[in-house]
Amino acid sequence: MGDIFIFLGLLVFAAHLFAMLFSKRKIPDVLWLLIIGVVIGPLLGLVSVTDLGKVGPVFSSLTLVVILFEGGLDINFKHLSESWKPTLSISLSCFILS
Repeated sequence: MGDIFIFLGLLVFAAHLFAMLFSKRKIPDVLWLLIIGVVIGPLLGLVSVTDLGKVGPVFSSLTLVVILFEGGLDINFKHLSESWKPTLSISLSCFILS
């Protein structure tokens, strides 16, 4: 289980490094992550489909935390105060329809 966290930590570090490279060289960071995925998966066989099933819950939770944290850093309270009424009406209508 420790190997999973080390791999996820390295992946997050690589994502930040590639985002920095994107800002300087204009090479998309997602392209590098896709290349890493192809290399460690089908080419080298270091990661199999069953390994992804093991890290799925951990990775999805970590991804949710990072996305919510990033969104919270860039929040603008003026936009938040303007958008709570439409958001509430959409949420309630979806809840009622479902």
